[in-house]
Order: sequence, then structure tokens, then C-alpha cells
Amino acid sequence: MKKQYFALFLDDEYYIESCIALIRFINNTNSKTYPHITVRFIYDAISGNEMLQNAEISYLNIISVGMFDNKDTYTVFIQCESEELEELEYKSDYPFSRLHITLYEGKDNNYAYRLLEILEKIHFGFKLSFNPLKKLSQNTVGSKIKNQEFKFKVKEFAEKIGLSLDDIETANSILKLKMIQRVVHCLNDYIYKYRVELANSNYDDQITFLPANLNECVPYSIRSDEYDFRRKEYSHKKYELITPPEYAKKMAELACQYSNVDEIRFGDPSVGTGNLYFALLRLLKGNKQELRLKSAIGIEESRNMAKEAAVKYGKRGLSVINSDALLLDYGKLEKRNIIIANPPYMSYKFFKTDYLKVIRDFIKLNQNISVMSTSDIYVYHLLMLDNWLENDGIAVWLLPSSFLQTNYATSVRRYLIERVRLLNMFINNESFMQFENAKISTTIVVFKKDKPNKLSTVDIVKNNGDGEIEKFKITIGKLTENISDWRSVFNMKSKIIYKSSSSIKFKDIFNIKRGLATGANSFFVLNRRQAEAYGIPDIALKPILPKARYLDGDIIFSDSNGNPILDKELVVIDCDLPEEKIKAIYPQFYHYLQTAKISTNNIPIINRTLVKSR
Repeated sequence: MKKQYFALFLDDEYYIESCIALIRFINNTNSKTYPHITVRFIYDAISGNEMLQNAEISYLNIISVGMFDNKDTYTVFIQCESEELEELEYKSDYPFSRLHITLYEGKDNNYAYRLLEILEKIHFGFKLSFNPLKKLSQNTVGSKIKNQEFKFKVKEFAEKIGLSLDDIETANSILKLKMIQRVVHCLNDYIYKYRVELANSNYDDQITFLPANLNECVPYSIRSDEYDFRRKEYSHKKYELITPPEYAKKMAELACQYSNVDEIRFGDPSVGTGNLYFALLRLLKGNKQELRLKSAIGIEESRNMAKEAAVKYGKRGLSVINSDALLLDYGKLEKRNIIIANPPYMSYKFFKTDYLKVIRDFIKLNQNISVMSTSDIYVYHLLMLDNWLENDGIAVWLLPSSFLQTNYATSVRRYLIERVRLLNMFINNESFMQFENAKISTTIVVFKKDKPNKLSTVDIVKNNGDGEIEKFKITIGKLTENISDWRSVFNMKSKIIYKSSSSIKFKDIFNIKRGLATGANSFFVLNRRQAEAYGIPDIALKPILPKARYLDGDIIFSDSNGNPILDKELVVIDCDLPEEKIKAIYPQFYHYLQTAKISTNNIPIINRTLVKSR
């Protein structure tokens, strides 16, 4: 699976962009590309590709200059802002990363600090408008991208402002800094002369968030000096997954779709750096409906995350509480009519038993729902946060799809059918990646805090991958009957059973088995033309039928060999010849089989659980 990166390149011949490109080139004469902002790294299999490919960027605010000091490496950069880019930006391993253009990266700390001092003299706080609109560039990670005209264009611009780059490769640091001073002087003259549009930063690094007073907020008598009793050590990156932009957008859309209020009081009990709040802001900004945001509260346990969310969105209406969402007394917080949340997915093993027992007891007292001691922490979050949602309020949760069938998540399933009105579930295919740094399949769950109705129906959307979306409805009564395993209900829904008056049954004619499960359908299942192109012989193939919804009629005819006659003939690889024989007789087929041993996202096909077990 290839990993791509999407970036905004400043590659137009506008004066300001040319100045930035020239400064970057002087610092690094080996550079072969224009200055750029890396927006996202993403795998081919993740749904956000389309969102990135279709994005159009109309502006970029140039805010300030800064430096990363990583002890061995010094990076001088320009901090930028653009809500259009911010909506797309996602760096799961670096949640505190902000939009920036790197101008220098090296080990010379003296040069880096002197460069920073010169660049600080730029009259920052101006806006670059793009006409025509810019698109993001998509490239494969590891590929060498270069622009053949880059060096020529940079040297041509340098000559226009009175600089010669003929000897730049051998120039010392003093000469380079003098040249950059000249570029900065010309840039400031241009900004003043042409009255470049000014822009203020949306960020506020001086803003404060609200640390909760635990002695007042906790539902039970837990003293603040006992606050650390909650959990053992764990890796933040592994278990608290930042919501990808495409899911944040989808969740915000669902919240607004089902809500019937005019003024939104938004809440997020695990706000992180604010992705879900910002997705709602962007949606409301472009929404023609008369929806407006009255107030917004985000709760975040991590002090660093809470601070970043406050810095990024405090000026845009978000109040941040630095606290554990499971310990707050929601009787002392204003109720929310929309809650959008992506809770932490950690195992109960990372928490101390006394802490979890306190929360379980509180949930039992308030919801009359028993929570198993082996429940993952998202179960506690969903049930506890019922106390913050007002009556008739809408909640949208991003949950691991395991909740559909695991025994410990029975309490969640009971809550969704017995305590609230379940409205919608958006279920992602298990093989479809949702996070770039974790293999977790997710389901978006939407419900209204209202009395449940067993006759009501739930909208189910299944994202099967490859652009295939399946939609249907299911009754609450059906979910109640199958409380132990909802996944099986959703998988069975397309199997329409007809009752016949005839005494002949399907089992009298057919040998009926469950659908084909290979463990890697994209590898084992091919259309016949693909199989021929790969040199796979007929003896290694068996014809199979596509899913029922892709069949045009009730009757399937066969050719003289018994193969189904369809517009798209599918086959599955089924061969018991030893590899040595395949290599000798069918070398092309052998070469195709070897690709199953190549690592794809760290797990070769041959090492997948189902493939190994069969």
C-alpha cells in the first residue's frame, strides 16, 4: 500500500512567493522544489484522498517566523494559516503541528539564529490570495520530486532585485545572510508599496484554558490528592487517536442533519486539539440554514492537548476545560444539545480498579446499566456523557466497530436501544483503514436523547470500501432481538428469504455455504481478464458469483464449460500445486504469488490471520 503526501506548493511567479522561494534556495542550494506546506500523509486505502484531491485553496495568511530547536537540527519556518488548509491538515503522529513553510533545516545553530533574527524584520500578518485557486499536489512518499525550471526561475528573480546567484554554491554563511537581508528589504518594500491585504492570526498563544477544580466537580468524594489513582502508564499516541478530517466532517454533517435546534450548544468530552469543533465551525460557515453556534465547550484530560485546542480555537468560540471527562459533575455544567465525540479507546488494563469502580457505580446509579469490569474506556465515556446531553439533544460518537458484537460492549448496545433513540450508524468495512497509525475499524453512531421506540427504524450505512456504499434500514425491535451480536444482523440484512408453498427446499438442490472469505479478496479474487494478464492458468482458478445486488436478473446462464455468463466474470485463485512446480511451469503465476509476501502496511498478505489459518 503506497503512502502519499499532499502539499500546497508556492510555485506561482507572484512577487511574494518568489521572495520566499529565493530565501529558501539561498539557505539550501540543493533544493529542487518550490516552498511548500505539507498538509497530510495518507495511505491509498483511506477515504480522505478524494477530499484532498478535490480541495481548492483561495488564500494563505503569512503570520510569523519561528524555529524548531531539536538539539541536533534547527528548523526555521514561516507560520501560516488558512481555514481551507486547516480543514484538511492531519498529522496523526504530530498533533501539535501547525501549517508552516520550512526555509532552513540544518545543524548550524549560529546560522539558524541569525537567519531568524533577519526574518523577524519582515512585516508579517499579510494575506496571499490565489487566483486561480490552488490545488494540492499529490506525490508518493520517498519519490524524488523536482521542478526542472525551479533553479532557473529563482536565479531569474534574483537578478530582478539586484542579486547574482552565480557563486551561490560556494558562498559562505555571512554572504548568504547578507543576500537574505536584501530579499527581506525588497519584500517589505513590496508589502508597503502595493498595500498587501493584512491578516490577523486566529491563534492566541496567550489564551488560558480552564483547569477543573476536582474537589467541586467530581460526582463522588474523591479528593484532588487522589486524582493520580486513575491509571497506569500508557502510550498516548497508540491509544488516543486524533479524528481524521473526513470523519470529523461526516460527524458534523450528521449532527446538523438530525438536530432541529436553531442555536447550537456544542460539547466534546475528549476534544484533543479541536478537530471535531473546527469541522462543525466550517460546516456552519458554509451552511445556508439558519444554524448558529451559541456556545462550545471542550473537555480534555491532556494538559498539552487542552492548551493547543484553546490556542487554536479560543478566539473562535471554544472554551476548554482541562480535566478527566469521567470525573466531572455534569450537574454543574450547562447541558449541551449537540455532542460530537471520538473517545479514547484504551483497554481497562491501563486503569486502576478503584477508579473504574467509581465510574461503574455512578453509571449503575444513573443509567441502571451494569458495565463489565473488562470494558474498554470508550464504554465508560459514552454512558457517563449521557449526563451532559440535554433532553432531545443529538450525540454523534466515533466508536470502534467491535462494540457491535463484543460481550463487554453489551452495555453500550443496551443504552442505544433502551435509553435513547438510535438514529443512524455509519459502519466502515473492517479492511478499510480509518486511522493512519492504528488498525481500528470504526462506526459513527448517531442518537437522540429521547424515549426509545421499538417500532422505529435506524438508518444503516455500510462503507464497504472502493466507493461501494450500502444503505438500508433496520428496526429497533430487530436489534433488541439480536442484542448479543449486531454485526451478524447487518451482514444478514441483504439475504431476502422467500417462503414458498412448494415442498422443495434450497438445501434439497444446493450445497449451501456462507460467502467466500479469503482474507485478502483484492489479491485472491480477480476478473478473468486480470487473471489472464497475470498468467494464471485455468487449473488454478474457480469461477465465482458477485454479490447479489450486482446481478441483473433472477437467472444466471452458463457456457459450455459451466462458467456463469456475466458482464464481469469473477474468479478466485484455488491451486494445490507446490510452489516449485508453479515456478517451473507457470513463472508469471509464480511471480504474482510472490507479491503476497511483500510487506503492505507492515503485514504481508501471507501473514494475515485468515490466510495463515487456512
